[in-house]
Amino acid sequence: MIIQAAGLSRRQPPNKLLMKLGTETVIEKTVTAFVNFPLEIIVVLGYKMEKLKPILTMQFADKITIVENPYYHKGMASSIHTGIRAAGRDCDYYGFCNGDKPFIQRKTISNLLKELEEKTPTILIPVYQYRIGHPNFFSATLRDELLATTGEIGGRQIFRDHKDSALSISVEDKGVVLDMDQYLENEHDK
Repeated sequence: MIIQAAGLSRRQPPNKLLMKLGTETVIEKTVTAFVNFPLEIIVVLGYKMEKLKPILTMQFADKITIVENPYYHKGMASSIHTGIRAAGRDCDYYGFCNGDKPFIQRKTISNLLKELEEKTPTILIPVYQYRIGHPNFFSATLRDELLATTGEIGGRQIFRDHKDSALSISVEDKGVVLDMDQYLENEHDK
């Protein structure tokens, strides 16, 4: 699982990943959702790495791998590339989740992993009320295409190109689509 946490947090400065939700930061809550599953967890840091890395190291020590994306200012694709290179070539799938998705339920992750194992789709995407969410999974056979992505597009174009062999799973978990920007906007409107 590649957790992309290198972005500039332009919509919620100084860094939404460091905001507290209860007793944990946003990035801690996001990573917590994935620990204790049979996954290699790679957290890609860039912007504000000097603040994020100590928090993650203290909380998750030997449960995650932290890698630096020195090109984070070039967009999300640079974090995809950094994560894939850190994961190497020994995996069947590359899973992706943005670091500002602290509301994803562990039950949803468990169900998605079960679908991956049973159906082995080329791409697996959770969908909440017709909206594509995270985490999403891409077969390692798509490695070169993922490494060819640029800017902020991420895997969307690859999903479109392989839509016929992708599996979209409808979930009852708003957390797959709710990120911190939307959450804070909703809180502000209350």
